[in-house]
Amino acid sequence: MTELQAKKTGSSQGLISAAFGLVIAQFIMTLFCYRDGLAEAFSWFVDFGYNINLLIGIGIMLCCGYFFGFAYNFLLNILTVQTPAPPVLHRGRAKVH
Repeated sequence: MTELQAKKTGSSQGLISAAFGLVIAQFIMTLFCYRDGLAEAFSWFVDFGYNINLLIGIGIMLCCGYFFGFAYNFLLNILTVQTPAPPVLHRGRAKVH
């Protein structure tokens, strides 16, 4: 895996994780607000008037997921140490690959 592939993989995994967290948060709030039906419970944010706050929070969460995933794979790629292959004995002498 090249460094560029690692960065793309990390950022996409970060976005997927952040989106999954948003779905779980929506599900939990829907369960809390379930009174008159599923449609009204699903649109709980309209009743409370948190629209702009939620949009800003969702944007920040997705950006952080992208950049933390990007940074995680970038740092993981830097911190992994490539160990050289052990020397192979060939007719009594060590031969390094």
